[in-house]
Amino acid sequence: MLRRTGRGHSRQAARSVLRTRLLLQFAELPMANAATSARPAAAHLLLLGEPRLLLADGSAHALERKDAALLALLAVDGATPRGKAASLLWPDVDDDAARNNLRQRLHRLRKRAARDVAVSANDVLRLADDVVHDLTGLQARLADDAATGSGDLLGTFDYEDCDDLNEWIAIAREQWRAARRNALAEIASRLETEGHIALALQYAERLVTDDPLLEHAHRRLMRLHYLRGDRAAALAAFARCREVLVRHLKAQPARETLELARLVEASGALPVPVAPPRPVAVLRPPRLVGRDTDWRLLQQAWEQERIALVVGEPGIGKTRLLTDFASAQQAVLITGARPGDARVPYALLARLLRAALQWQTLAFEPWVRHELARLLPELGAAPSDRLEPVRLQRAAADAISSWQQAGLQAIVIDDLHFADDASLEAVLTLIGAERGATWRWLLGVRANEQPTQLAEWRRLADPEVFVEVQLAPLDAAAIEALLESLALPDFAPRVWAEPLARHTGGNPLFILET
Repeated sequence: MLRRTGRGHSRQAARSVLRTRLLLQFAELPMANAATSARPAAAHLLLLGEPRLLLADGSAHALERKDAALLALLAVDGATPRGKAASLLWPDVDDDAARNNLRQRLHRLRKRAARDVAVSANDVLRLADDVVHDLTGLQARLADDAATGSGDLLGTFDYEDCDDLNEWIAIAREQWRAARRNALAEIASRLETEGHIALALQYAERLVTDDPLLEHAHRRLMRLHYLRGDRAAALAAFARCREVLVRHLKAQPARETLELARLVEASGALPVPVAPPRPVAVLRPPRLVGRDTDWRLLQQAWEQERIALVVGEPGIGKTRLLTDFASAQQAVLITGARPGDARVPYALLARLLRAALQWQTLAFEPWVRHELARLLPELGAAPSDRLEPVRLQRAAADAISSWQQAGLQAIVIDDLHFADDASLEAVLTLIGAERGATWRWLLGVRANEQPTQLAEWRRLADPEVFVEVQLAPLDAAAIEALLESLALPDFAPRVWAEPLARHTGGNPLFILET
């Protein structure tokens, strides 16, 4: 949480960490934990739109402004010290009075619900185990229903009388909207790729409605209408996009949007046929081909306990090689950076640590758990003191060592070109600190998009402990083998291997798309 320091840079650092925690929390919060899913919920907390508490008997209770804020804090941040919660809700009174107010609030909530909604242990508050809320499982719920997850966090409640709480809620609302936009865009993209155009349109429409200023969302809507053969709807979507941009941003559509509009206009009134869904074998070939030499290099690096970096152009097969190789080993953790991570400090590091927690939950030293809680809400309340990168890196290194001692053999991190600077610095520090017996790192990055930190690390790396695997394009023989593995009906791999080699330059992704 935020604290008053009087120094702009400290407050900015705290705000940055808070944004990171909230974005990761909303994006990756599971539907329910094992303990909760084992029994029905006794209460359902609705925090989107008008805050309400639904009880198992079917009754619904509207939540007062500060009651709703308290429960939202526990739902998003997890376990929170009572003193911190009290000071956020009542900043203008002394600590004793604030704690007394909190105690009365909790008593009234318990009396209204005829049960504990929040429980306390060791002066730390958390939601009761059988209380669920509507902020969990966003991606899965949206996949089932494009209309779910509507409304703003805590509705229209205002908290301007509580400065730090007001700032926390403003950022939480912003990050909730961002997580919802990201989920909608990801689902729409997947459905479009799979050929489910009509269903993808539902998510594209929802995304445009959620944020009319997202030009890429308007462009997706245009494209989907065009793919359905509805030229008029595609042009109407373009007109809507242009009108919104001019009115709110005093800007014209980008070149990509204009080019798509010209394509739609030139298409005439004839419907555009929708391509059938791709065969499953084309979406993921059943076996890896043309990478025997690269596999042997990875195997040698594994046996010699060396760091391996797989490098290649987009679509060349870095991810397939890394994941197939890792799957052939024992006790390997696979994770990676994602598009958009560069804007979220410690996004990759938090994802790596969370994946390790899912592999095996360990009991860390209190200071390690306390420090990692800055990124992982499931470990407890976030520290209120200023983040120190070196201390956070030490805590991560201590945690990685614990997983190593528990049997984890290696970590695979793909797509480092998407990584945020803070995570990349931490990961490279971890690699230097944690390399040792029975411990290995396998990394993947695009050849021409390597971050400066990684390029400098490569330049200084000891050749005795580091091996680089440069993926080359597939030759005609490998392309023929790839085509044969697809087992496509009425298709002659030998006839098409040479033309595809010339047309695609041997890039596996381009081959499959062609």
